[in-house]
Amino acid sequence: MTSDALDRKIFLALLETGGSDVAAALAEQLTQDFARLHSDLQAHLSVSNSGTDLNFQAIYMIAHEMKGLALTIGAVALPELSLRAEKMAQNKDGAALAAALPEVIDECDRVRTALAQFIENM
Repeated sequence: MTSDALDRKIFLALLETGGSDVAAALAEQLTQDFARLHSDLQAHLSVSNSGTDLNFQAIYMIAHEMKGLALTIGAVALPELSLRAEKMAQNKDGAALAAALPEVIDECDRVRTALAQFIENM
């Protein structure tokens, strides 16, 4: 797998901790988790492009979970983008958050694609 969205060494080390059955189950769970987080963020973004109607607490929780999962699997850019979104949500900076969420969602897509490619080649 060659991807600039995911550090292959970190991801392989994670998958190798429990054998092939565990690796397959973990990869599937991660795929589902990132799909859910992507959908959740997309749903919040479509509420308001101006950021005035955003649910800051929900977005904070989504960004926080995304950051943790991204760090765990060795995502390259997603942890930092998620952290920024998390802080914007915590500070209730709706305009900045509405502007930043598309980039977070796009990077989440890149990570999901990298995961799918890796799983396909397992």
